[in-house]
Amino acid sequence: MCIRDRSYTKQKGKLKYTELNIGDYVHLGKRSIISAGKIGNCVDIGEDCIIGQRAIIRGNSVVLPNSIVPPEGVVPPFTVYGGRPATFVAELPESVQEVFKHKAICEYLKFKRKPK
Repeated sequence: MCIRDRSYTKQKGKLKYTELNIGDYVHLGKRSIISAGKIGNCVDIGEDCIIGQRAIIRGNSVVLPNSIVPPEGVVPPFTVYGGRPATFVAELPESVQEVFKHKAICEYLKFKRKPK
């Protein structure tokens, strides 16, 4: 299960809750806590991750398992981030987008075929 914590900002002494935008072909790992402001297309967030308030995870990126992306942190496109706090680990090739799409389609087909 992935937990979505509400992201907010303070304006004039009042709380203003912000929307979470999640792109296509996104995999959210088990037991991850998501408070991000935006998650782009073709993103893989590993298990047991914490994505801080208003963090931005750009498209075609990976957050390794057990990582913490700090509040207002940004994971650039075509990168792998990991650690506590999450830092740059590696670059990804431009072809990674097709890999993410294929993985998402395979997961969907497995889900769709499960007996009732």
